Amino acid sequence: MSAIPASRPIAVRSQTKRRAKSRSRVFTNIVGGVTLFCAVALTTFLVSSMAGQVMVEKARREGISAQRRAIDAKRVEGGLRVRINELTGFTAMDNWALSHGFVAPDRPSVPSEEVTRVAQR
Repeated sequence: MSAIPASRPIAVRSQTKRRAKSRSRVFTNIVGGVTLFCAVALTTFLVSSMAGQVMVEKARREGISAQRRAIDAKRVEGGLRVRINELTGFTAMDNWALSHGFVAPDRPSVPSEEVTRVAQR
């Protein structure tokens, strides 16, 4: 009986425990890495989605304000067109001419009696 050492079965048990511990550490490292990756990916997705929604909303609001400005500009342009038509109308031109001393002749213009000379070759 002295041929079998008493320490040998203890050594076998410690090796199995080491293997089990190393396997559980590897498994824990893998699960931890996957969990970390999922957390980073989820956070990135949520942040980028929220940023995208904010940008879309900002663009929508800018579009609405641009439409309002365009409507206002068209309204002002219409008022300016009316004012230009008033200023360039026949009555306005006639009133301006009278106020500045221009008087229309009663008869059509008479051609000049001078001889018209045309250049020849």
